[in-house]
Amino acid sequence: MNGRRVLLGVCGGIAAYKAAALASRLVQRGVELDVILTAEAQHFIGTATFAALARRRVWTSMWERTEEIPHIALVRQAEVFAIVPATAERDRETRARHRRRLAHQRRAGRAHSAGPCAGHEHGDARAPGHR
Repeated sequence: MNGRRVLLGVCGGIAAYKAAALASRLVQRGVELDVILTAEAQHFIGTATFAALARRRVWTSMWERTEEIPHIALVRQAEVFAIVPATAERDRETRARHRRRLAHQRRAGRAHSAGPCAGHEHGDARAPGHR
């Protein structure tokens, strides 16, 4: 794994401390590790832990250095993006969020087929040139 680039996204939850063990093992194997901590993760484990393990800056906000657009640059540079801990609860939340998004898209699709503005509450949704 020497020289590989991994992006580790750490979410909140009591199991977040296990991400530190994973980070340590990855760095010991020669991985270049970037770490992103959510605000919730910071309630369980600190940025100093991951900064020491990864020997790199730890990201906690996509607004820290907007000139670099870090949330895009980090993903482009990484070969692997791992999100940990991946708990069953988080998985259920993610699936529910995707189901709501799909349902909304389907409703919006039916509204578009019914007419240019039918069913829209958020302003004029007509295509350009149809105003």
